[in-house]
Amino acid sequence: MSYPDPSSWTSMSPSSTASPFRFASSSSVPDDPVFIQEESERSNRAIYHPGAGTTMQTQEGQEGQECQPFGSESHAEPGYRFSQTGDAEGKTSSNGISLTSSVSNSIAPNTSLFSGAHHFTVNNPIMVANDRPEIERKMLKLLKKNAMADGTYDSAARHYTAPRCHHNTRISLRERLVDWLLNMGREESLFWLYGPAGVGKSAIAQYIMEYCAQQGFPAAGLFLSRANKHDDPNRIIPSLAYQLALAYPTYRQRISDILSMDSTILEKRLPLQFQRLIDEPADALRRIENSNVKPRPALLLLDGLDECSAHEAQRELIESFTSFASSVKARQLPFVCIVTSRPEWQIVSIFNAPDLTSGVWQEELPMDTPEACQDVSVVLRDGFRHIKNKHSDAFSADVEWPTRTDVQMIESVASGNMLFASLVVTFVDDDHPTTQLELCLKSLQGKLTSDERNPFDPLAALYRGLLLSIPPTLLHTALLVLYFQLLVSESALPYLSLDEISAQAIANFFSIEQAAFYGSLKRLRSVLSIPLPTDASRKCLVFSHTTFADYVKVAVQMGYFGLHEVDALTEIRVACIKWHQFLVGRGAGKDFSGSMLFLGLGRLPLIKYTPSSSYYYSSYGTTHSIEAMLESYERN
Repeated sequence: MSYPDPSSWTSMSPSSTASPFRFASSSSVPDDPVFIQEESERSNRAIYHPGAGTTMQTQEGQEGQECQPFGSESHAEPGYRFSQTGDAEGKTSSNGISLTSSVSNSIAPNTSLFSGAHHFTVNNPIMVANDRPEIERKMLKLLKKNAMADGTYDSAARHYTAPRCHHNTRISLRERLVDWLLNMGREESLFWLYGPAGVGKSAIAQYIMEYCAQQGFPAAGLFLSRANKHDDPNRIIPSLAYQLALAYPTYRQRISDILSMDSTILEKRLPLQFQRLIDEPADALRRIENSNVKPRPALLLLDGLDECSAHEAQRELIESFTSFASSVKARQLPFVCIVTSRPEWQIVSIFNAPDLTSGVWQEELPMDTPEACQDVSVVLRDGFRHIKNKHSDAFSADVEWPTRTDVQMIESVASGNMLFASLVVTFVDDDHPTTQLELCLKSLQGKLTSDERNPFDPLAALYRGLLLSIPPTLLHTALLVLYFQLLVSESALPYLSLDEISAQAIANFFSIEQAAFYGSLKRLRSVLSIPLPTDASRKCLVFSHTTFADYVKVAVQMGYFGLHEVDALTEIRVACIKWHQFLVGRGAGKDFSGSMLFLGLGRLPLIKYTPSSSYYYSSYGTTHSIEAMLESYERN
């Protein structure tokens, strides 16, 4: 709307219906005043700009003082200060407000409709102040207070410890992730990356967050860590919402309105927090069809879901993420979601629920595969090369360090475990790299003395935390099962002569109920492969990495968790005697091998382990009853 020259405006005649701020009736005069609402960073005041040379009408119908154009007079501060005064002398009036102009010299004369006005009275004004920026600042401050600032990808707390992908590792997965991110027509909007501890999931998550930052894509990510106390479920949603509010002004406006109406949302259950702080404000970011602006993806990332302190919270987060991701395509939202975790039982069961599998891209990051082992080799060899160059004064040019034999030994033990390789490189990268490498090799050979620093203490802390997460009433059972599995795999029980043993056979051997057997082990899925109950008669328990097997062995030998080696061996012998007596009593004969015993136990739904079938499946592919199996003992 344009306005005529102020000099053509006339004063308004008295009227019984006069109201604050009204111009004279004229074809060249606008019907309404120009009331501009501004918010000043310095003074947060509203400004009225009716124009130069304008006469104001009082409520009593008397003309106010004419607003004179600004001349050569200079003032220190732009804007207008409002004070309760009634005349040019600054005396107080009961119904007036005095506006004292204060305009900077840098502003050209008459560029404002109110330019040069000073010392006049406006009676009974209605003034509206725009406080939105202040409200948004307060709401951002509230979100920040409830967020985990140290859990972001670029936080100072994680700068030196955050795992990162070597530029020559995980190439295939990283390329597929970027393609998926850029594909605005993607079918799945949620990616779940899972794998055992130490395989490199967090490094992938760190890479994708850094990629989004480099490309200018908005991204909100949080890296959970129980060890660093970044595991409070009530701070997860505020952390993500705070990052989105910083990235999107429209999102910030929406979330400020929501929180200003009800700040107790931050104290509600996770599903409600997600709905009000993530889902509802996200509609402000709806993509516009046929827009000339190229759409950009927006990322929501949660790394280490298994580190969240409450299993129920993990379930609620998965359901919230999957529900949101399944709706983004229909709502034309730019969001994609990434969740990484270990394959913990409670997480796997939720993601594999029939109503949640659609629309989710699931991928396992395995350990001990040719690709994983090759990536570990790259990290180790490049790491040692960097250390040698960094400490070139400690090595002769023609000295091979480390030797090929040393590297091969480390690679063999690492077996695709990226965390293990990273620990070795970090430990050796010291002022005395040769000494540090010797300590690593001694540790791998079991020759480290108690007063020497162990380079794998972080791994030990990880395994200790996993074992302590098992309910105390089931910890003894878990350790006994794990230790027995180790002894069998190492052929350390000559009186049994076993090469392998099924999970079901172990449960029957110790008379462990199925619920107790799985309950004792299910929190170890990130370091232990556990067959499903339907496969337990044919498949074995498998340690994901040798370092966990070594830790369990030492823990039992030293009695770290209450089970000592002598007690474990005693329980094994007692179970052998019990089963010997049972089978002899059933006519199986006194002479039978351990392998025959455990072949039967693996197929036998006796004692307290109760699979769905009352039959066992023999290695010859024939179904037999229990009595038939016992008869086979007699014949042999």
